[in-house]
Amino acid sequence: MPATHSPSPLLDKAAEAVARFGRSIAAKLDSGGQPEDQLRAPLERLFHDMAEALGVSVVMIGETSLASLGVRPDYAVNVAGARVGYVELKAPGRGVPTVWAPNKHEKTQWEKLRLLPNVLYTDGALWAVFRNGELIGQIARLNGDIRKAGDKLAPLDGEFVRVLSDFLLWKPNPPRNIRQLVRAVAGLCKLLRSEVIETIDRERRGEEKPKVFTELSADWRKLLFPGLTHEEFADAYAQTVTFALLLARVDGIAFEGRMLGQIAAQLGKNHSLMGKALAVLTHDAVEGRSVVVETLKRVIGAVDWDRISNGSADSYLHLYEHFLEVYDSDLRKQSGSYYTPNEVVSFMVHFVDEILRNRFGREGGFAADDVVVVDPAMGTGTYLLNIVDMVAQNVEEEEGQGAVPARLKKLFGRLIGMERQAGPYAVAELRLNQALKSKYGAEIAEKDQKLYVADTLDSPFDKTQLDLGSMYEPIVRSRREANRVKRESPVQVVIGNPPYRERAKGMGGWIEQGAENSGHGVPLHAFKSAGLGKYEYVLSNLYVYFWRWATWKVFDAHPEHPTGIVAFITTSGYTTGPGFAGMREYLRRTTDEGWIIDLSPEGHQPDVSTRAFPGVQQPLCIGIFVRYSTGNRETPALIHHVSLSGRRSEKFAHLAGLTLDGPEWTACATGWHDRLQPAGSDEWLSYPALGDLMPWQAPGVKPNRTWVYAPSPEILRSRWERLIKAPADEKAVQFKESDGRKIDSMLVQLITGFVMHKGTIAEESGPCPTPVRVAYRSFDRQWVIPDARVQERPRPELWQVADGEQVFATEQHAHPIEAGPGLVFTSHVPDMHHINGRGGRVLPLYRDRAAGAANLARTSSVYCRNVSVCS
Repeated sequence: MPATHSPSPLLDKAAEAVARFGRSIAAKLDSGGQPEDQLRAPLERLFHDMAEALGVSVVMIGETSLASLGVRPDYAVNVAGARVGYVELKAPGRGVPTVWAPNKHEKTQWEKLRLLPNVLYTDGALWAVFRNGELIGQIARLNGDIRKAGDKLAPLDGEFVRVLSDFLLWKPNPPRNIRQLVRAVAGLCKLLRSEVIETIDRERRGEEKPKVFTELSADWRKLLFPGLTHEEFADAYAQTVTFALLLARVDGIAFEGRMLGQIAAQLGKNHSLMGKALAVLTHDAVEGRSVVVETLKRVIGAVDWDRISNGSADSYLHLYEHFLEVYDSDLRKQSGSYYTPNEVVSFMVHFVDEILRNRFGREGGFAADDVVVVDPAMGTGTYLLNIVDMVAQNVEEEEGQGAVPARLKKLFGRLIGMERQAGPYAVAELRLNQALKSKYGAEIAEKDQKLYVADTLDSPFDKTQLDLGSMYEPIVRSRREANRVKRESPVQVVIGNPPYRERAKGMGGWIEQGAENSGHGVPLHAFKSAGLGKYEYVLSNLYVYFWRWATWKVFDAHPEHPTGIVAFITTSGYTTGPGFAGMREYLRRTTDEGWIIDLSPEGHQPDVSTRAFPGVQQPLCIGIFVRYSTGNRETPALIHHVSLSGRRSEKFAHLAGLTLDGPEWTACATGWHDRLQPAGSDEWLSYPALGDLMPWQAPGVKPNRTWVYAPSPEILRSRWERLIKAPADEKAVQFKESDGRKIDSMLVQLITGFVMHKGTIAEESGPCPTPVRVAYRSFDRQWVIPDARVQERPRPELWQVADGEQVFATEQHAHPIEAGPGLVFTSHVPDMHHINGRGGRVLPLYRDRAAGAANLARTSSVYCRNVSVCS
């Protein structure tokens, strides 16, 4: 007789729990109310029953109504006192991800919750566990209609027990490498940022009290970054908490059984600023408000850094680079936060060392006792680390290995790094301390280190006393010391890779706006030149602000110490653009010698294989400028130039071979406003410029939003209709608001060929204005919406003269002709980037619509001959 197998005791208990769940649900649903809310009490009982069956204790931490809490999950779940995951409860019949038809809110919610490492979705009938957005196993189903089955409700099969077990018994898997670690924490960091933004919004609407995150944001502005927006605070908060916890694990601090405050206190023993930041940002009130911080702690607590790094110092660098790409690649592009290839850093460090030795007579180069160095956008510390490595190597060769630790200790007192973001700051601190201790046997006390979480462009002349209590002291001290350095300490070398961001008006701090009691006026004005104001909008760029800060600090701030070196790798617009003429004059007048290494002679958007930074499409150059004395400022600096062509590896090989006085260099032109490029031949320079022949010029149309262009009128009409019908809270996003155009901008501007509108875009309900032809790019005609409300710079002067006889010439103007046509002609009004996607200017053949006045009026007097237009 065959043996009979009794069912598993766990399956028996699950069946009993589900039957009890069905009985309770049926009674609840009969009583009315929101179906989803009626599931809550039965669900909590079911979880307690299943936890008991599994031999664990569970605490379900319920949230209030989702209507006011955006994307918060319904429950946070703790098992044995530790956060295991989150439960999202849907109304009966709504389904779960992969087998549902989500509405807009549910779709938005899922995009956030899918970043969590352990989430259970259920509508009472379907049960599914997701980890980082991936379904684990199959969806479990209950047998019977949960609305009517009552105590006959039962698991369909063993999947129900498997789903609940997977969820309640979850433990994070220790990541085996950097990419796994990044995948584990970057999504949580992104979700934490989103959570902070949403919480601040609710606090501002009075839906949550006390205003924990709003007050933290205000404190952060007082402490570190005066101009910080709530969105920027949320980003700083998320990255700071994430990297403080990672730093704690690198230090070997165990998380199990410890509260966040205890972890912060332990971290603060070796990293006072990051430890205090973690304590401040995760104090009890904050920890209770966040659903993500506890999960982040649990995931990072499983990290075994020794296993991940395998002893490699580069692990820290790779960690942040990969993190930033996954966390927010768009933010990375906006801020220009691209980490410099070591080949570039090594060249710049060795080249500056050569200048110190051969031009300044400092035999030790960077090791000389009076050479103070600042990296004003330190990032992960690559420049400072290269200086440490080079000095250690030189000292060992010149004095022996035994002299290295003592010399590095002295050097570190002269190395200054400033970084606005806590994430890369933490990585820089780790890399430098590991190199000093493990590689060279030099331990530097934290009080002797000059690495600061600080905004370089923040005014150092602000006399406001920061008094937020002793709790904040290490953070206050960082800003106070950074400002003292910026204000009082002479510096011989500023070196680095500053961030790049166009249209950064208002982001330049005191460099852009000046500061009371500074005695230095508005530093950026030194980069301006009379008569060029219409071009100088390009100075509103983060990298320009850093250039001005560096030149001010080295050459202007300390008259008793006016000599030194500025070495930056940045975009190369300042070397040629008309809006940078004043900057070039400043460099020629203020410095004595300079070197320009053009890393992108291929121009804008070159082939990726040729780029020094694969992710950066703008042309780049290394600029190094030196001042030896306070002598004659009426003699232009001698500036050398070299272009490096070829593939990335070929450029780096060429770079490594460059020396101060090598044969590759060509002298640049010497006119105050001339481009920082080799002077042209006398014959070429004798030819008339096109601007002399056609004196009336204007930039092309610049809407500052691409959706107003399309290859057909039908597409534009469709876009217009979607915009006009969009809900009020979405219209601004669809419109893509900018400083010059918003949906409620009221404009009274008569433009030939444009619609006469009434009211604002926010109020608009009419049809799309009839699209008109426009020259979008060379050989690419498109259609545009002729409405000044959607075009930031519609260029009415060009539309005024556009007619059948008109011909518009477009040229690059600010950039030399290297490949392709130098001029392009069109009968349609051109876009600003018409010629090749990188700016330029438009020269109309006629000054009027009737084609009666040629745009050649002054040429006869300039060139002593009559010039006419022939048809």
